[in-house]
Amino acid sequence: MAMGNAQAAKFVQPPIQDLFKERNQVTVLEFQSLDTKAKKATFKKVSDLWGELEEEEITLRVPKRWFERFEKGEQYIVGHSAFRKHPLLRDEIQRNPNGPSVIHPFVVDDAIFEDSKSLRYLIAELQKDDDYDAEKVLTKNLDLLKDSKDNTRLLAAFQFQMSKPFFEDGLNKKHLKQLKSSINKGKLTPEEEEFLIRATNDFPEAMYQSWVTDRCRQHIDDTPTPYDLQSFIPLLVKTCAAVVGKHGDQSDVKRLSSLLITNHPGVSKGALRALETQAKDETPQLVATLLKENPNLNNETHGILKTYLYEYALKKEEGQKYKY
Repeated sequence: MAMGNAQAAKFVQPPIQDLFKERNQVTVLEFQSLDTKAKKATFKKVSDLWGELEEEEITLRVPKRWFERFEKGEQYIVGHSAFRKHPLLRDEIQRNPNGPSVIHPFVVDDAIFEDSKSLRYLIAELQKDDDYDAEKVLTKNLDLLKDSKDNTRLLAAFQFQMSKPFFEDGLNKKHLKQLKSSINKGKLTPEEEEFLIRATNDFPEAMYQSWVTDRCRQHIDDTPTPYDLQSFIPLLVKTCAAVVGKHGDQSDVKRLSSLLITNHPGVSKGALRALETQAKDETPQLVATLLKENPNLNNETHGILKTYLYEYALKKEEGQKYKY
């Protein structure tokens, strides 16, 4: 448990930069053949992007979910390594006894991506210590989001969400149009869209646009409850509640209030924070009314709202302004 907590607290790198470990290699590879029994795929080397692959051909352990995706002669950008973390000693790296394998970045799962000029540019540019072309990095990132599918699109969405250092100097109106187009086409998964909407929280204030707030209102209004708790939909709604709380107005009070009684406590808690921003001193009465009218709430959600009222009352008695 202690090891799990230590790993959970570890700083999360943007996914492309996360590939740049000394033990890893990132290579453009051409798929040759697949051994499903051994769960290994053989590739021909095309070019090095990070590290140097000495062999002209390499066989890698690959996840089963890729067995039906590989196409003979197709090129992929693959992150791979002949090493792994020691299964017992957290800080020790050892040679993988099962041979070289595809690496698994945080969130993206498998470092197997469509080959493209945009991704090649990002991998090369982001290896620099500094002096990035922030504007072009964001352009290529959003191009990748638009032109890719599946795993590569998820990489692009997560990379953009982690691009706060580039927003101040590089973000421009063309990027906002690219972002709006990608989101409004409706081809993104809830996970991918959540990353992109969350990224707007880090935009310079002058670059934020009201269509993001409208999109979030739409998600809150059109997403039926109870939510599928195994999906990313509750997280998307929670992020949208935060956006509406920050950028909305009094017309959103009813909308945010409706989120207090969902089957996902995290959504309710996020909505409560957002509601306080818009409803201000009316919030306690709104919460009390909802509790009275909905006696069969999820136990955890019920506890969150009751605790809010209890702590608000305590602070009020002490003459302090309550801040949830």
